[in-house]
Amino acid sequence: MHYGSTKLATNFGPDPWQVRVLRLLLFFIPKANPGNEKLYPLVKSWYLEVDDSNVPVREIGLGENGEPLFAAPDQRNFGFWTDSREPFDTEHLQPISAEEFLGLWNKLVTSKAPKSLSDTEPHN
Repeated sequence: MHYGSTKLATNFGPDPWQVRVLRLLLFFIPKANPGNEKLYPLVKSWYLEVDDSNVPVREIGLGENGEPLFAAPDQRNFGFWTDSREPFDTEHLQPISAEEFLGLWNKLVTSKAPKSLSDTEPHN
């Protein structure tokens, strides 16, 4: 595993009216990230844990001052980067230490008390 930071996918703005109408019409289709999607416009950088095939395994969305906003995957959210098995172009990844990533991950995960043991298992 290796760890890094990227600023890719940090330009989320408000949804145009057409997207909002489609969301209303398709309300019955489950969302991949119901707890995190509303926070995407606040994300200014991402911390990623990437496996040896360069596929993101875990992610942390960070706000403007570097505060962690969310970690994924979790019991409700597949994750933005981790919802795909596509390799991440590591050219866009600035290395960070495993300790930095894991420290933030553990802080976020322990702040959410799981309801059951199965809630702690990531989605694959």
